[in-house]
Amino acid sequence: MSENSFKEKIKREDFYYIEDTLVFQWGFEKISPKEIQKEIENLKSPRSTKGREVGFRYTVNGLEVVVWTTWLLKENKARESDSGWVIIRDAIRKNILYSSHPLHRTKNFAKNLLSQAWIAQWRIQHRPHCPECGKFMVIARGKGMKSRYWKCSNYRDHKTGKSVCRDWDFNLSPKAKAYLRRLRKKRRKYRDKRKKELKPNYVALKKRKKWEQKK
Repeated sequence: MSENSFKEKIKREDFYYIEDTLVFQWGFEKISPKEIQKEIENLKSPRSTKGREVGFRYTVNGLEVVVWTTWLLKENKARESDSGWVIIRDAIRKNILYSSHPLHRTKNFAKNLLSQAWIAQWRIQHRPHCPECGKFMVIARGKGMKSRYWKCSNYRDHKTGKSVCRDWDFNLSPKAKAYLRRLRKKRRKYRDKRKKELKPNYVALKKRKKWEQKK
């Protein structure tokens, strides 16, 4: 992925399209500047950033999807160099449970961002219940870089006496599963190509420093 993909300009109409789709069609709400400031004050930034980025959230079933757009509220323009993100976090503790791959600012940025937001929203709307005890299952980390699955560790209330796991795509719609199959196939081909060229994979994800909770 070229450096230029991080710097491609987002047109205002693209941002308004993202905002209209998330808020007026899908029921997201814009995160207020005060809320963003409060979160920043409770976190240690991994890098120097300027401006307050516009974000949207959707909360249900104890989980929250947050969409970061790279669009700066006060400046009314996109950040000079950045990627979009879609995350799923605990609605109360705010700890991040899943984050998308960085969404580069290519010509399809708006479409890609909305696709990831739609799938993340579907996941939490259809958060699975444990078939053994009936409690909500939680998001657990798998072995891969971005691997996740649903898990219930409430084994004392399970007849089997064991934890119960579900595939990460459990309960997704056929349309969402088809989209993810195409996307994963494309990423797999890209990783295989880099491997043959003796180039490392997940470079951006490994280098990117995370926001940390202040002590």
